[in-house]
Amino acid sequence: MIWAEEPGRIENVTFGHVRLHVRKGPLSASYGGNIDLRPAFDPKLAIFRHDLAAIFCHGANGLALNQIDVRWDAEPPEYYSHAIWCEQTNRVVVDGFCGRQPGSGDRSAAIMLDSVRGVIVRNSQAAEGTTTFLRHRGVTEAGLFGNNDVTKAVTAIDPVPSPFASPAQRR
Repeated sequence: MIWAEEPGRIENVTFGHVRLHVRKGPLSASYGGNIDLRPAFDPKLAIFRHDLAAIFCHGANGLALNQIDVRWDAEPPEYYSHAIWCEQTNRVVVDGFCGRQPGSGDRSAAIMLDSVRGVIVRNSQAAEGTTTFLRHRGVTEAGLFGNNDVTKAVTAIDPVPSPFASPAQRR
């Protein structure tokens, strides 16, 4: 998890060649489904309930996710919503992601982009069982959504039309 309370206080983060396998643990039911930012300046942000993702980013300026592989147990904890979730983040590049959403719910997506400015998703692959590969809201300055294999996804991008350009639209 990456969390910048003030936008831009965390800059230029890169994760490369990462394989995550999210499993349900013995304390998942009692402690899971919370974001713990202790010690935090604002007591409301110390610990609070929040859906989670395998990779979660809030408020960063510059995030590169290269060759990320996310896998889930057959029954992942119910508080996980997405494999990758970026919100209020600028300049996001997802290159070479492979994965799907946890579980099979309609509200989940492999990649969730919320209030993101400047994003590229390329060379990625929807894993078997993907319902929605990419869900977006409030995305601006979207770049390329290209060279992605979404044949195993029920829905490639939600909603459509999307702010992304496909390779055929680029000049």
